[in-house]
Amino acid sequence: MICDEIYEAINDPDDDGTRVNYIADEFRGERDAIEILELLNSSDSELISIGAWILDEICFDKYKKKGEIIFRLVDLCSHEDSNVRYSVLGALYAVFEVDKQFARKILGKMRLDVDEGVRNSVQLITEKLSLYKE
Repeated sequence: MICDEIYEAINDPDDDGTRVNYIADEFRGERDAIEILELLNSSDSELISIGAWILDEICFDKYKKKGEIIFRLVDLCSHEDSNVRYSVLGALYAVFEVDKQFARKILGKMRLDVDEGVRNSVQLITEKLSLYKE
């Protein structure tokens, strides 16, 4: 199970992040991205953030059950932990590039986030995608 793999890696005092990167490499390769839903559905904010980071690292075309993954990522945009919200923005970026209306909807809600880092990220994404210049 992916949660167990990641949990062991991040709690290994002798590991410098190599194991998590190795797992991410497996998803960049042939490992099915749907497994990441287990991380996204975790109650542990760190596991959720790592899952979102891995999704940000892999090609969006690799997602099977894209709708299920995207639905969960959207739900996480209102997570109590700002690190999760920040990580989710990166994971959703590929969707934002393809669907500007979707991007405006999600980023419009997040532009007033209580966390300055999340707000700054929303602003950068909005500018990069030229969302309000069309």
